Amino acid sequence: MASRGEGEHHRRPDAPGGARPPRGTATERTVEYFDSIASGYASLYDEPTVAGYAFTVRRERVLELFDRPGGQVLDVGCGPGVLVGPLVALGCEFMGVDPSPTMIEEARQRWTGTPGVRFETGLAEDLDVPDASFDAVVCTGVIERVADDGRALAEMARVLRPGGSLLLSAPHRWSPNLQWRDRVFYPAVDALRPVARRLRVQVRPVVRGHRLYTRRSLAALLDSVGCRDLEARYCSYNPLPQPLHGLFPRAAAGLMRRAEVLHRSPLRALGAMVVVRAHKLP
Repeated sequence: MASRGEGEHHRRPDAPGGARPPRGTATERTVEYFDSIASGYASLYDEPTVAGYAFTVRRERVLELFDRPGGQVLDVGCGPGVLVGPLVALGCEFMGVDPSPTMIEEARQRWTGTPGVRFETGLAEDLDVPDASFDAVVCTGVIERVADDGRALAEMARVLRPGGSLLLSAPHRWSPNLQWRDRVFYPAVDALRPVARRLRVQVRPVVRGHRLYTRRSLAALLDSVGCRDLEARYCSYNPLPQPLHGLFPRAAAGLMRRAEVLHRSPLRALGAMVVVRAHKLP
Protein backbone atom coordinates (compact mmCIF):
# COMPACT_ATOMS: atom_id res chain seq x y z
CA MET A 1 0.00 0.00 0.00
CA ALA A 2 1.20 3.52 -0.76
CA SER A 3 2.19 5.96 1.94
CA ARG A 4 0.39 9.25 2.54
CA GLY A 5 0.67 12.14 0.18
CA GLU A 6 3.45 14.69 0.29
CA GLY A 7 3.31 16.86 3.38
CA GLU A 8 1.24 14.28 5.29
CA HIS A 9 3.98 11.85 6.23
CA HIS A 10 4.71 11.74 9.97
CA ARG A 11 7.39 9.09 10.42
CA ARG A 12 10.37 10.12 12.49
CA PRO A 13 13.79 9.26 11.02
CA ASP A 14 14.55 7.01 13.98
CA ALA A 15 11.27 5.06 13.69
CA PRO A 16 11.06 3.04 10.47
CA GLY A 17 7.66 1.50 9.84
CA GLY A 18 5.61 4.10 11.72
CA ALA A 19 5.56 6.93 14.27
CA ARG A 20 6.91 6.29 17.75
CA PRO A 21 5.51 7.70 21.01
CA PRO A 22 7.30 10.69 22.51
CA ARG A 23 9.87 9.76 25.13
CA GLY A 24 8.81 9.76 28.77
CA THR A 25 5.06 9.74 28.02
CA ALA A 26 2.40 7.35 29.28
CA THR A 27 2.18 5.99 25.74
CA GLU A 28 5.85 5.09 25.73
CA ARG A 29 5.46 3.36 29.11
CA THR A 30 2.52 1.38 27.69
CA VAL A 31 4.65 0.34 24.71
CA GLU A 32 7.45 -0.76 27.04
CA TYR A 33 4.97 -2.84 29.03
CA PHE A 34 3.64 -4.62 25.94
CA ASP A 35 7.18 -5.13 24.65
CA SER A 36 7.91 -6.96 27.90
CA ILE A 37 4.95 -9.37 27.63
CA ALA A 38 4.90 -9.87 23.85
CA SER A 39 6.36 -13.38 23.81
CA GLY A 40 3.58 -14.81 25.99
CA TYR A 41 0.67 -12.58 25.03
CA ALA A 42 -1.01 -14.92 22.53
CA SER A 43 -0.91 -17.77 25.05
CA LEU A 44 -3.00 -15.70 27.51
CA TYR A 45 -6.06 -16.58 25.39
CA ASP A 46 -5.62 -20.25 26.37
CA GLU A 47 -5.15 -19.70 30.10
CA PRO A 48 -7.96 -20.79 32.48
CA THR A 49 -8.07 -17.34 34.11
CA VAL A 50 -10.36 -14.32 34.13
CA ALA A 51 -8.00 -12.49 31.76
CA GLY A 52 -7.81 -15.46 29.41
CA TYR A 53 -11.57 -15.83 29.20
CA ALA A 54 -12.09 -12.07 28.88
CA PHE A 55 -9.73 -11.95 25.89
CA THR A 56 -11.39 -14.94 24.26
CA VAL A 57 -14.97 -13.74 24.66
CA ARG A 58 -14.02 -10.24 23.46
CA ARG A 59 -12.66 -11.76 20.26
CA GLU A 60 -15.90 -13.75 19.87
CA ARG A 61 -18.03 -10.60 20.13
CA VAL A 62 -15.85 -8.79 17.57
CA LEU A 63 -16.24 -11.66 15.12
CA GLU A 64 -20.02 -11.74 15.71
CA LEU A 65 -20.21 -8.12 14.60
CA PHE A 66 -17.71 -8.39 11.76
CA ASP A 67 -19.57 -7.91 8.46
CA ARG A 68 -16.90 -7.49 5.79
CA PRO A 69 -15.84 -11.02 4.72
CA GLY A 70 -13.42 -10.97 1.82
CA GLY A 71 -12.47 -7.35 2.50
CA GLN A 72 -9.26 -5.56 3.39
CA VAL A 73 -8.97 -5.25 7.17
CA LEU A 74 -6.76 -3.06 9.37
CA ASP A 75 -6.25 -4.18 12.98
CA VAL A 76 -5.10 -1.19 15.07
CA GLY A 77 -3.23 -2.47 18.11
CA CYS A 78 -2.96 -5.93 16.60
CA GLY A 79 -0.54 -7.37 19.17
CA PRO A 80 0.73 -10.78 18.03
CA GLY A 81 -2.07 -11.10 15.48
CA VAL A 82 -4.77 -12.97 17.38
CA LEU A 83 -7.41 -11.98 14.80
CA VAL A 84 -5.40 -13.07 11.76
CA GLY A 85 -6.58 -16.70 11.69
CA PRO A 86 -10.36 -16.10 11.81
CA LEU A 87 -10.25 -13.12 9.42
CA VAL A 88 -8.06 -14.88 6.85
CA ALA A 89 -10.49 -17.81 7.08
CA LEU A 90 -13.19 -15.32 6.01
CA GLY A 91 -11.17 -14.47 2.90
CA CYS A 92 -9.85 -11.15 4.20
CA GLU A 93 -6.54 -9.44 3.51
CA PHE A 94 -5.04 -8.31 6.80
CA MET A 95 -2.78 -5.48 7.92
CA GLY A 96 -1.83 -5.17 11.58
CA VAL A 97 -0.42 -2.04 13.22
CA ASP A 98 0.95 -1.87 16.76
CA PRO A 99 3.21 0.62 18.57
CA SER A 100 5.18 -2.22 20.19
CA PRO A 101 8.04 -3.35 17.94
CA THR A 102 8.34 -6.58 19.93
CA MET A 103 4.65 -7.37 19.39
CA ILE A 104 5.07 -6.75 15.67
CA GLU A 105 8.09 -9.04 15.51
CA GLU A 106 6.12 -11.71 17.39
CA ALA A 107 3.23 -11.34 14.91
CA ARG A 108 5.54 -11.63 11.91
CA GLN A 109 7.09 -14.81 13.30
CA ARG A 110 3.67 -16.37 14.01
CA TRP A 111 2.19 -15.58 10.60
CA THR A 112 5.22 -15.64 8.33
CA GLY A 113 4.35 -16.99 4.88
CA THR A 114 0.60 -16.37 5.27
CA PRO A 115 -0.63 -14.75 2.03
CA GLY A 116 -2.32 -11.37 2.29
CA VAL A 117 -1.00 -10.62 5.81
CA ARG A 118 1.40 -7.87 6.82
CA PHE A 119 2.39 -6.00 9.99
CA GLU A 120 3.88 -2.56 10.69
CA THR A 121 4.76 -0.56 13.78
CA GLY A 122 2.68 2.57 14.25
CA LEU A 123 0.45 4.62 16.52
CA ALA A 124 -3.35 4.65 16.46
CA GLU A 125 -3.28 8.46 16.41
CA ASP A 126 -0.92 8.59 13.41
CA LEU A 127 -1.62 5.78 10.93
CA ASP A 128 0.81 5.74 8.00
CA VAL A 129 -1.90 4.56 5.60
CA PRO A 130 -3.65 6.34 2.69
CA ASP A 131 -7.23 7.57 2.99
CA ALA A 132 -10.06 5.10 2.30
CA SER A 133 -7.79 2.03 2.14
CA PHE A 134 -9.80 -0.54 4.12
CA ASP A 135 -13.23 -2.15 4.18
CA ALA A 136 -13.02 -2.67 7.95
CA VAL A 137 -10.94 -1.34 10.83
CA VAL A 138 -10.77 -3.31 14.09
CA CYS A 139 -9.43 -1.90 17.35
CA THR A 140 -9.62 -3.97 20.56
CA GLY A 141 -8.06 -3.20 23.92
CA VAL A 142 -6.55 0.06 22.64
CA ILE A 143 -8.88 3.07 22.63
CA GLU A 144 -8.93 3.28 26.44
CA ARG A 145 -5.13 3.53 26.52
CA VAL A 146 -4.29 6.04 23.78
CA ALA A 147 -3.37 9.63 24.63
CA ASP A 148 -6.11 11.11 22.41
CA ASP A 149 -9.05 8.81 21.68
CA GLY A 150 -10.77 11.34 19.42
CA ARG A 151 -7.70 11.70 17.21
CA ALA A 152 -7.22 7.93 17.10
CA LEU A 153 -10.82 7.37 15.98
CA ALA A 154 -10.52 10.15 13.40
CA GLU A 155 -7.49 8.34 11.94
CA MET A 156 -9.36 5.04 11.82
CA ALA A 157 -12.30 6.70 10.09
CA ARG A 158 -9.95 8.41 7.63
CA VAL A 159 -8.46 5.13 6.39
CA LEU A 160 -11.88 3.46 6.17
CA ARG A 161 -13.76 3.36 2.88
CA PRO A 162 -17.25 4.91 2.75
CA GLY A 163 -19.73 2.33 4.03
CA GLY A 164 -16.94 0.40 5.73
CA SER A 165 -17.11 -0.98 9.29
CA LEU A 166 -15.28 0.29 12.36
CA LEU A 167 -15.27 -2.20 15.23
CA LEU A 168 -13.82 -1.45 18.63
CA SER A 169 -13.93 -2.65 22.20
CA ALA A 170 -13.77 -0.56 25.36
CA PRO A 171 -14.15 -1.10 29.13
CA HIS A 172 -17.75 -0.41 30.13
CA ARG A 173 -18.37 2.33 32.69
CA TRP A 174 -21.47 0.75 34.26
CA SER A 175 -19.88 -2.61 34.99
CA PRO A 176 -20.25 -3.32 38.75
CA ASN A 177 -16.86 -5.07 38.67
CA LEU A 178 -15.06 -2.03 37.22
CA GLN A 179 -16.88 0.33 39.56
CA TRP A 180 -15.71 -1.80 42.51
CA ARG A 181 -12.17 -1.84 41.13
CA ASP A 182 -11.88 1.91 40.61
CA ARG A 183 -13.97 3.22 43.53
CA VAL A 184 -13.23 0.67 46.27
CA PHE A 185 -10.36 -1.72 45.57
CA TYR A 186 -7.79 0.71 44.12
CA PRO A 187 -8.39 3.38 46.82
CA ALA A 188 -8.11 0.66 49.50
CA VAL A 189 -4.78 -0.50 48.06
CA ASP A 190 -3.52 3.09 48.08
CA ALA A 191 -4.66 3.61 51.66
CA LEU A 192 -2.89 0.44 52.83
CA ARG A 193 0.34 1.10 50.94
CA PRO A 194 2.00 3.14 53.77
CA VAL A 195 1.13 0.41 56.28
CA ALA A 196 2.59 -2.23 53.98
CA ARG A 197 5.81 -0.23 53.65
CA ARG A 198 6.16 -0.04 57.43
CA LEU A 199 5.59 -3.78 57.66
CA ARG A 200 7.99 -4.33 54.74
CA VAL A 201 5.28 -6.06 52.76
CA GLN A 202 5.56 -5.61 49.01
CA VAL A 203 2.39 -4.36 47.32
CA ARG A 204 2.25 -4.61 43.54
CA PRO A 205 1.75 -1.28 41.73
CA VAL A 206 -1.77 -0.55 40.52
CA VAL A 207 -2.10 0.07 36.77
CA ARG A 208 -4.42 3.00 36.13
CA GLY A 209 -5.18 5.36 33.32
CA HIS A 210 -7.77 3.30 31.40
CA ARG A 211 -10.79 5.28 30.32
CA LEU A 212 -14.25 3.82 30.82
CA TYR A 213 -16.96 4.27 28.20
CA THR A 214 -20.68 3.80 27.74
CA ARG A 215 -22.53 2.85 24.59
CA ARG A 216 -23.73 6.45 24.38
CA SER A 217 -20.26 7.99 24.77
CA LEU A 218 -18.84 5.66 22.12
CA ALA A 219 -21.73 6.49 19.79
CA ALA A 220 -21.00 10.21 20.24
CA LEU A 221 -17.28 9.74 19.53
CA LEU A 222 -17.96 7.66 16.45
CA ASP A 223 -20.60 10.08 15.20
CA SER A 224 -18.05 12.91 15.50
CA VAL A 225 -15.79 11.13 12.97
CA GLY A 226 -18.60 10.26 10.56
CA CYS A 227 -19.43 6.73 11.70
CA ARG A 228 -23.02 5.84 12.61
CA ASP A 229 -25.52 2.96 12.61
CA LEU A 230 -24.00 1.70 15.86
CA GLU A 231 -24.59 -1.82 17.13
CA ALA A 232 -23.26 -2.99 20.50
CA ARG A 233 -22.46 -6.27 22.26
CA TYR A 234 -21.46 -6.71 25.89
CA CYS A 235 -19.25 -9.35 27.50
CA SER A 236 -17.07 -10.21 30.53
CA TYR A 237 -19.31 -10.75 33.55
CA ASN A 238 -16.99 -11.50 36.46
CA PRO A 239 -18.89 -12.42 39.66
CA LEU A 240 -15.70 -12.36 41.78
CA PRO A 241 -14.26 -8.86 42.26
CA GLN A 242 -10.63 -8.06 42.89
CA PRO A 243 -8.71 -9.41 44.72
CA LEU A 244 -10.78 -12.63 44.81
CA HIS A 245 -10.43 -13.51 41.15
CA GLY A 246 -6.65 -13.28 41.51
CA LEU A 247 -6.68 -15.58 44.54
CA PHE A 248 -8.96 -18.16 42.89
CA PRO A 249 -8.24 -17.83 39.15
CA ARG A 250 -9.71 -21.12 37.92
CA ALA A 251 -12.89 -20.80 39.98
CA ALA A 252 -13.30 -17.19 38.87
CA ALA A 253 -12.84 -18.11 35.20
CA GLY A 254 -15.41 -20.91 35.54
CA LEU A 255 -17.97 -18.60 37.15
CA MET A 256 -17.29 -15.98 34.50
CA ARG A 257 -17.89 -18.51 31.73
CA ARG A 258 -21.26 -19.45 33.25
CA ALA A 259 -22.22 -15.80 33.75
CA GLU A 260 -21.66 -15.01 30.07
CA VAL A 261 -25.28 -16.03 29.36
CA LEU A 262 -26.12 -12.54 30.65
CA HIS A 263 -25.01 -11.05 27.35
CA ARG A 264 -28.32 -12.23 25.84
CA SER A 265 -30.43 -11.05 28.78
CA PRO A 266 -31.88 -7.71 29.96
CA LEU A 267 -28.82 -7.52 32.26
CA ARG A 268 -26.38 -7.53 29.33
CA ALA A 269 -25.19 -3.96 30.01
CA LEU A 270 -23.56 -5.13 33.27
CA GLY A 271 -20.65 -6.52 31.24
CA ALA A 272 -17.18 -5.12 31.83
CA MET A 273 -16.56 -4.82 28.09
CA VAL A 274 -18.61 -3.26 25.32
CA VAL A 275 -17.87 -4.07 21.66
CA VAL A 276 -19.39 -1.80 19.04
CA ARG A 277 -19.63 -1.63 15.25
CA ALA A 278 -20.39 1.50 13.25
CA HIS A 279 -20.37 2.23 9.52
CA LYS A 280 -18.64 5.17 7.86
CA LEU A 281 -21.09 7.48 6.16
CA PRO A 282 -20.93 7.44 2.34
